[in-house]
Parts: sequence; structure tokens; C-alpha cells
Amino acid sequence: MKRRLLTLLILGGGMFSFLPRDPLLAQPRERPASRESIELRLQELEQWKAETEKTQKKEIEKEIAKEVKKSIVEAAKEVYSKGVITIGAAELRLGGKLELNFVDTESEHDSLLGTTDNPDPHLEFDRLRLEPELDVGKAVGIRGQLDFRPDRGNTLLKEMSFFHDWKHEWWFRTESQIGLDDRFIHIGPSARLSETYPLLGTAFWRDEEIALMWKGTIGNKRGAKVEKPVKPAKAPKPPRRRSAPAAEDEAPPALEEVNGRASQTSSTEHEPFDFENNPGALVLHFSVGDGHTLGVKEIGKDQANLQEIVQDDRNVKTGLSLRELGFGIGYERDFNFLGELDFLFFFFDNRLNQDSIDFLQDGLTVRDLAGIPTAGYGNSEKDYQKRIGFSAGYHLEAYHLLRDWLDLMDTRKGDGLYAFFQYIDAQDGNLDRDGWYVQGSYRLSFPKPLIDNYFHYVEPTVRYGVLDVRMDQVPSLPGTWDRRQFLVGGVLSVTKKIYIKTEYVFNRESTGAGAVDSNELIVQLLINF
Repeated sequence: MKRRLLTLLILGGGMFSFLPRDPLLAQPRERPASRESIELRLQELEQWKAETEKTQKKEIEKEIAKEVKKSIVEAAKEVYSKGVITIGAAELRLGGKLELNFVDTESEHDSLLGTTDNPDPHLEFDRLRLEPELDVGKAVGIRGQLDFRPDRGNTLLKEMSFFHDWKHEWWFRTESQIGLDDRFIHIGPSARLSETYPLLGTAFWRDEEIALMWKGTIGNKRGAKVEKPVKPAKAPKPPRRRSAPAAEDEAPPALEEVNGRASQTSSTEHEPFDFENNPGALVLHFSVGDGHTLGVKEIGKDQANLQEIVQDDRNVKTGLSLRELGFGIGYERDFNFLGELDFLFFFFDNRLNQDSIDFLQDGLTVRDLAGIPTAGYGNSEKDYQKRIGFSAGYHLEAYHLLRDWLDLMDTRKGDGLYAFFQYIDAQDGNLDRDGWYVQGSYRLSFPKPLIDNYFHYVEPTVRYGVLDVRMDQVPSLPGTWDRRQFLVGGVLSVTKKIYIKTEYVFNRESTGAGAVDSNELIVQLLINF
């Protein structure tokens, strides 16, 4: 029996070996992870954790350092950009500029029309200007300009005013001041980029008056600020297990743009005609002051009589009276890639003081031996005075103008095309004058660094101006001449504080007795501090 049972078992086992096997059962069992592999995986996870914490710590430290640096730079700019002296709770900032000129004026020698004062090329120390500003807090302070003029051997208090600026949110701001300052139609450097003033500038807004001035801005030319969400820093991904197959090369993360939009343009991010989010800004002006006294002023650097035109001269001594009222209304708006536009309508109403009437009757009149007027203004006692005009400015940033070449050029904020236009019609008793000028410039920044970080940008400029006197021209009275002026020049930024201005001025006059040689070349070294 035992033998028979043994035989059956052998035969059954042999037959069973030929039956198909279950594939799941056919697979070998996975071996449990060894202690060494578990320890290796734990080491990898610990290393990833340490690297993650280190990376996040570096990101936090980087952000903190960035904010600290930003606050330090802003504080330094606020405190040291123009120098500061603390006086109690007030801060006195002191800035200024120095101007050194090379001048070459055409030589004119005419017994009737006049003679050039300095016909030879020469250097002249134009001025040293100090610009103190006392900040007493609450947007209240005092600012001024002190000019040291070695050619005149005196010191001139050019400007001094008490001011208060108040801003509510982003859409309303008021600026008030009382003291000695230019008329509000002198709207900053966009009105004059050259050393030489436009004809209208010399005639109507070059000199200061004692006045109360107010400016209100309702809205913002760039609209409400667009808030962008800040993306949090991403943590690095955990390492793959060594047992996993090697991954293919992955693309590196995109680098943050070095010259971003904020460094290249200050333009709005609203669409050009999105008036709902950017309605623009309404600008209002008002002034009441003592006005000016009529006199004469040279249109260039040479002091010859043939360079003189009738001018609204500053008056801080005699005949003072609150008689001049000024009004202005304007609008400004940023149209994104279409450019920025601003315009201003203005009107000044005044009465001539006795000194101005005397000037017209004596300085602008030719009389015979008996004192009877033979040419010029005459004996009119009319005292009505008005100034009415219009100005417009336009700026198209290089960021929009050169969009397809931004990668090839070092475009910065402020670069681009500038244009300005102004027209003024004036009446002083029986003296009627009008004029206009148009100015264009383009600021182009150089790639950084250029020659050891010198020469930041260049801004070529052209300007054409007209001043007509609506009376017969008298050869011996330059104030009665009609004038045309064409200027070509430019500004070179050597450093952030040093500039070289170069310009050539073509002057044309209708004198009533032939042409006058009065063209002028000016090269100026300007140092701001």
C-alpha cells in the first residue's frame, strides 16, 4: 500500500507541473525595503527639507534687505540729495547750481542800430545760485533762490515764497504760495530747455512778481493706480527617489526682466480712451499780485541795446499795488501709447503803474527838440494791460515709440519726444504785441555703462519763435522791432549732476533800416548740487 500511494503522488505531481500557472502567482514577491535603503531615503528627505528652509530663508532675507536698502536710499535722497540742516523741528535743505559760459556773438557796429557789446569769443562766469528750502512740516515751508552774479558785482534774491502743498488721495491736490516768483505760465523745463529764453519768455514770464498763487488739480492724468497682486516665491520641488528613472532636462525658470516697464516708462496702464478709469485731470490756476513794471531786457547774453525788447520787469520797490489778477484753466491726460497731452488757457488783467507809463512815453518814443513825439509810442495815458494766451505740451515716451527696439536700446523713464507751443497776445496802453513759439526735443539715453558710466543721455532741441510789435519800426528803438528767432542745440548729461548745453541762435529783426548781425553761440557747463 505504501508503495502504491507513493507512486500515485509522484504521478500526480508530474501532471500538476504541466498545468498553466497563474501569472500573478508566477511573479516573484517584492522584497521588503532594507534598512539601508530606508535610511538613504530619510537622508534625502532631510537634505531636501534643509535646502527648502535655506532657500526660503534666503528669499526672506533678500526681501528684507531689498526693503531696507530701498528705505535707506529714499531717506538718503530725502536728507542728503540737497543737503540738510536740522533747525529745531524744521529741516533746511540747500541745493543750487553753477553756470560757466562760452559766448561768441556776431559783431555789429552801426551808428543807428547799435553796436555789439562783446563781439569777441569769451568765457564768462554766469552765476552761482543757491536754492534753500526750509521744511517746517505738514507740507509747509519756505523756498527761494539766491543768485551771485560776478558780472554785476551783486547778490540777487531772485525768488522767495512761503508755500503749502496738500494732497488728498490720488485725485485732488492744491498748491499755494505767496511771495516772489514767476507767473504760473512759466510751466517748468518743458517751456525752456535751452540757456537762451524764448522771445515770449523774455517778454512775459522771465522775471518774477510779488503775488499770491494757487493751483488746484482735480483728478490724475494717469488715472487710478493699477494694483498688481504680488506672486509668492515658489519652494523647490522635493528630490526624486534614486530608484526612479532619470528625468529629461527641464527648461530653466524664466528670469525676471532687468529693465522692467517701471524703469522704462511712467505711462499709465489704462487703455488710451478708457475715460472711466482715467478721466484725466482738470488744472485750475489763480493769482493776485503787484504785477510788473515795463522795461527792457536783452534776448541773448550780449548786453548791447540792439538785443533789447520790451519786458515785464520785476518790481519790488515803487508803485506797488495789488492790481494784477491771473486766471488759468487746463487739462492733462496720459493716453498710454498715444502720448501725454496737456494744455492751458490763461488770462491776466492789470493796470499800468506810473513807471510803466513813463517808460512808454520816454523809452519807447522819439521826440524833437520841442518834446513833441515824432515816432514810437507817443503821449498816451491809457493804463489798461492784459495778457491772454494758450500753451500746449506733448510727450511720447520712447518706451512706446521704440517698442520693437527696446532690447537693442537702453530706454529709460523720461526718454522720448517732447513738443511745446505757446501763444500770447499782449496790450499795454496803446502798445499791442503778440507772438508764439514752438519747441521740439528728443531725449535719448546711452547704453550703460558708457565710458566708465559717464554720458547718460543727450537731448537735441530745436525752437522757432516770433514776436511782433504792432507799430511802425523805429531803427533807434529796438523795442519796436519785429523779431524772429531760430535755435538749434542740445543738452548732454555727463553725470547726474553735470550737463553741457550747446546752442546756436539765429536772430532776425525788422528794424526799419536793414538787417542786424546778432546771432549767438553759447556753450554752457552746468553743475547742479
